[in-house]
Amino acid sequence: MHTVVTTTPRPAKLIDMVGATLRMIDPNVAFTAVRASRGKVVRAEPLAATYQQGRVHHIGTVRQLQDQMTNFTSDIDRAAAGYSPDRVDALVWAFSELLVEPMKGERIFELYRRNAEAAEQRDKPQASQTTWAIGAMEWLAEQKKSR
Repeated sequence: MHTVVTTTPRPAKLIDMVGATLRMIDPNVAFTAVRASRGKVVRAEPLAATYQQGRVHHIGTVRQLQDQMTNFTSDIDRAAAGYSPDRVDALVWAFSELLVEPMKGERIFELYRRNAEAAEQRDKPQASQTTWAIGAMEWLAEQKKSR
């Protein structure tokens, strides 16, 4: 598991404290502190495209995230909405980390995916085709149809 912590103009000390706390629990934790250099909408555009392509699916119900995703538009007024889309922002950071950087060992996962796809095709029931004996009435009827 990889932990990504975002920071806005909050003090860098806060992010350092979060990193130190995580490393106290697990010294080998994969941790990245990130700072936003672009707005939320600009950062969300590439991820929105992957959703439109049908490449991202959620399992289960995440109501608050789904509500924020539904209401997140380029002209969102956080003051009028009464909240900042923090869950969407966290989702964007997490998926950016997962989708943009090549994953170590991704080729083996692609091999497994292709093997599973081939096995699924192989295990599908094939339409059976009846073969009639030459000279049978059914065989003669098929011969007439094919002419």
